[in-house]
Amino acid sequence: QMLGYKQTFIKSTKPVIAITAIRTGCGKSQTTRYVADIIKKAGKTPVVIRHPMPYGDLAVQAVQRFASYDDLIKHKVTIEEREEYEQHIDCGTIVYAGVDYEGIIRAAEKEADVVLWDG
Repeated sequence: QMLGYKQTFIKSTKPVIAITAIRTGCGKSQTTRYVADIIKKAGKTPVVIRHPMPYGDLAVQAVQRFASYDDLIKHKVTIEEREEYEQHIDCGTIVYAGVDYEGIIRAAEKEADVVLWDG
């Protein structure tokens, strides 16, 4: 039996906008930044949850928060991760990533009016 959304979705207390595509390079991150800008112009705070790129110690990478370049250094991100996170940080948008999605969504909810899934 395949698992459906009832078994795999984590409910959020905030509205969630998911930006997805069928492959890499379709423009998900650019679209996410565009939507985040619209949300900011409406006077709301978007927080991005980035699709994971877990390389290394998954326990250490359970819930990661990126709001500055110092956070990139602190979490020892890869070049691939840095390329994705820097652009959000440059726009003033907080990014969460990691492998503990319950923990990530709960942390993001504390800061966000709207959660953006950049996946």
